[in-house]
Amino acid sequence: MDEILEPLVSFFCPTNDAASACRDFISNHSQVMPPIGPLFYFLLFPLVFTILFIFILAGTILHGSKLTLGLRLLIGISMFIFIIISGWYPIMLFLSEVWFILIILLFGAWYFLGSHRGSSGEKSAGKMPGLGGAMGMIMTKKQEHDELKLAESSLQLARTRLIAIEQGKEPRPSDAMQQIEDSLVSATGAINRLLADPIHMHKAAQLEKEKNRLLEEIKHRKAHLKN
Repeated sequence: MDEILEPLVSFFCPTNDAASACRDFISNHSQVMPPIGPLFYFLLFPLVFTILFIFILAGTILHGSKLTLGLRLLIGISMFIFIIISGWYPIMLFLSEVWFILIILLFGAWYFLGSHRGSSGEKSAGKMPGLGGAMGMIMTKKQEHDELKLAESSLQLARTRLIAIEQGKEPRPSDAMQQIEDSLVSATGAINRLLADPIHMHKAAQLEKEKNRLLEEIKHRKAHLKN
């Protein structure tokens, strides 16, 4: 296993201090499910934590940006490279271990107990009261529902008004077009907030495609109205 771990140490811990800290970390975990246990602790767990940390941080930095996906990817890659070449990977080793312990023991137990209390009517199933601050960058179920509802209803309103314009049912197409654009602004805000959360990124990307399609239709419709 040393022939695998040593090249990884050289890559992820390029400075002398970082390499020394990484080797000490591997040594401290050498007795955990050998020979692959140290590899999990050194590579898998911290990479999951680091990627998730960077993803959420980049989404927070770019909150409200229309180019969230592309910019988040660029910033995320830059952050990851910076962490590695700056010799900060040992910090991620420690934080990832603490983070997994908290998630599994603290949040998991809290969620489990909350679910069982919910089944007896004392609390809603699956809720984790008081975790809003600790999980500040992860959406709660209510936030998820509200943002999805706002995005979907705004897109549906825009879609319905566009169809009405095309069918000649809008007496004042210009005013209706302005209301459609206002609806898309609301949808954009909700979609960007969903894009900032890794759990809801896939659904948000679908809504983003629908929004962009409607924007193209608006562009063509405006050109038609001018003519």
